[in-house]
Amino acid sequence: MSEKKLMYGADALLMALKQLGIDYIFGNVGTDFPPIIASLSRFQQQGKLGVDVPMPMTIPHENVAINMANGYYLATGKPQVIFVHTNVGTANALMGIINANRAQIPMIVIAGRAPVTEQHDHRSKPGFIHWGQEMFDQGGIVRENVKWDYQISSDNVFEIDLILKRAVQMATSYPQGPVYLTFVPEVVDRQFEMSTTIQPALQNTEPQPDPAAIVRLAEWLAHAKRPLLITGGTSRDERILPALVSLVESKTVPITALLQRSIHFPFQHELYLGNNPHASLPDADLVISLETDVPYMPLHARPSDGCRVVHVGPDPVFQRYPRRGHQSDLNITSGIIPFLNALEKAVPTPKASMAQSRKVWAKEKRQSKEDKRARQVSRSQENDVMNFGWISHCIAELATQHNDLVVLREFDLDADFLPNDQPGSYYSLSNAGGLGWGLGNALGVRLAQPDKIPLIATGDGCYYFGNPTAAHSVAASQNLPFITVIYNNGKWATVANHTNRWYADLEEPEPPLTSLGQYSDFHKVCEAFGGYGEMVTKPSELLGALERAVTAVKNNQQALINVIVDSPIVRGEVH
Repeated sequence: MSEKKLMYGADALLMALKQLGIDYIFGNVGTDFPPIIASLSRFQQQGKLGVDVPMPMTIPHENVAINMANGYYLATGKPQVIFVHTNVGTANALMGIINANRAQIPMIVIAGRAPVTEQHDHRSKPGFIHWGQEMFDQGGIVRENVKWDYQISSDNVFEIDLILKRAVQMATSYPQGPVYLTFVPEVVDRQFEMSTTIQPALQNTEPQPDPAAIVRLAEWLAHAKRPLLITGGTSRDERILPALVSLVESKTVPITALLQRSIHFPFQHELYLGNNPHASLPDADLVISLETDVPYMPLHARPSDGCRVVHVGPDPVFQRYPRRGHQSDLNITSGIIPFLNALEKAVPTPKASMAQSRKVWAKEKRQSKEDKRARQVSRSQENDVMNFGWISHCIAELATQHNDLVVLREFDLDADFLPNDQPGSYYSLSNAGGLGWGLGNALGVRLAQPDKIPLIATGDGCYYFGNPTAAHSVAASQNLPFITVIYNNGKWATVANHTNRWYADLEEPEPPLTSLGQYSDFHKVCEAFGGYGEMVTKPSELLGALERAVTAVKNNQQALINVIVDSPIVRGEVH
């Protein structure tokens, strides 16, 4: 039994978080948090912030706070904690919670409730909002998007250590994800006999694959003429890239992705077919989908008759998705590393003739990807017109010159251009598609890795969602400089493109509800917070502007490059 002593609930909460491995609290709090703030003040006066309790960081908007936590997790692999204000702060954080849920990001979102008493003592509803913010079921706001939710109350506060340990265990169990915890403010402002130390939360082991399933898949793979691996890269586990390279190279298995969210395979490897599985899927005779919720979109391409499809992951059927009708001939419940290790051992090395045939097929598919890239670059150069491909090309050139660059993709960046081949060098928006992800994630990566230069490639619409004034404020006040590159085309191009694909006879280049107006001077927003800003309109000027942004960040100044893009409406297929 650990030692117990009389202590405030707020003190116990903060101390337990630190003992569970939490370094920072990303907070945007309100009038439910005075007991927590008072506790932090006491620890501050004792010089123990960051020592006995996590270091608090004031973030001016919940969306930025939760995305900073997301980015810090991506860079460290450690679950994070976010403090938000009752139901309204929870609502602001909900976009990030949705993203974290689909991306399997372990985080603990902690919200106060409005004080529950009305006239008991000085802690009873002291503000008029405390009636309007009280809910019958505050956890109901997030319940579909978290793994677990619970409330700290007078009935259980003396076991706050066990509650927080449970929260960490739930967030980090496979498949990982966010959890939601609320507290009654009057309760954590009282003293109880509580444990001063807690045992670390048990590490959750990865699920292991069924040996019989591995034997069956190994037999299929040994005889496949055109096998295809598909990865979505949701897991940030940095062991995956070398393990996947080992399997792909030793067994000569071409690999593709609809979109890698964490880099699981080098973008320029000879067996990587790029971010378009639909180009290769119809020719494949075996498909292995690694932890990928959407390995392909049936509207664009489907497996051929006789092709077997295998889904692998901690939750290979994605139980929380209401619809997912992709073909499946075998589901293997397993962590990715145990699966890759087991499969590589079970599959014999292919004969030289089969290996060469697979390489030829992969080369043909890669060539079409490279031709598309070349066309985009030459079109921009020949016509002196900025396009998405040229911006992606220039960012790739920058990444080639600066190995300390961490590229984050929120939208528009074509990762097929990138040279990235190391774990932790690239991240992308959650597969939930909740925009506003990028700025906060760049801040979180920079906080965790001060020797790195995060570059977030985003669109003008995404930039609006990212609460840019809050993000630039944090970058300035906390000395966390990063680079923002905006693909600025003045519209919701994705919405316009999908509308025109569905209704090609509209012939309307700018349908209603898709225009964002004249190109905005976003670079001046960054300048308002002491940053370096630059607008670029000519292709020949972009690489120089990006280099100046790197120089600014190395001089502890955030930077924003506002790139004005010619973005014609697309009426063909898009993947």
